[in-house]
Amino acid sequence: DCDSNGTPDYLDAKPCNISAGSSAFSPNGDGINDTWIIPGIENFPNSKVQLFNRWGAEVFSTVGYKNDWDGVSNGKMVIGSGDKLPVGPYYYIIDLNDGVNGPVDGWIYINY
Repeated sequence: DCDSNGTPDYLDAKPCNISAGSSAFSPNGDGINDTWIIPGIENFPNSKVQLFNRWGAEVFSTVGYKNDWDGVSNGKMVIGSGDKLPVGPYYYIIDLNDGVNGPVDGWIYINY
């Protein structure tokens, strides 16, 4: 119930809007902004989150995002999977897969 109105999200006629939260994060291990937080995403367990570099190569993808991404690639077409991504902008697409909301997209900046 992401809007705390007493109706479970999957029954709510007025779904919550998801945004990417902050437009930047710094996964440098200092305990501040170390993961990319998408407020409310935990209410959409079937959501798909994808990030792409500026050349369009997918650098991260997951289903059921848990606000735990720390800038490490799991893509195979870029740097090695498991490597931290370079500083810079990344394009994201968030698909809630809830049958109500369309995909949300935008840019996130990684800085260390």
